[in-house]
Amino acid sequence: MSGNLYPKYYKGENSLEVTQRNCKVEQQDKFSILKKIELGSLTDEGGKKANVNIATFDHVGLFKINDILNELKFIDISTQEGRSDAVVAAGKYKLMFDCRMFVEDVIKDVSVFGRKNSNI
Repeated sequence: MSGNLYPKYYKGENSLEVTQRNCKVEQQDKFSILKKIELGSLTDEGGKKANVNIATFDHVGLFKINDILNELKFIDISTQEGRSDAVVAAGKYKLMFDCRMFVEDVIKDVSVFGRKNSNI
């Protein structure tokens, strides 16, 4: 990995689709590649704790824009249906990584896929 890694925090209460979209936008806006997602929590000034997904991105810059898999697909593999969907997706997408993340504040096992789409 390069030295241009940076974290981005996403609310654990978000749906899988919202977190997927937020990661896609971050990649496009910052010329970055999503590297991993980890579980986390933040505490506000009042002491209230919130679940967060900590996404780590690698800023590759404009000159490596072709390395970015700009179409992301997050699949909840906590269910048999999800695992079947992941097998199908593997034929069309590249598996970037598997992780545990919050989906609507519940910890789920998720496969993160990506592919290059020149129409985006």
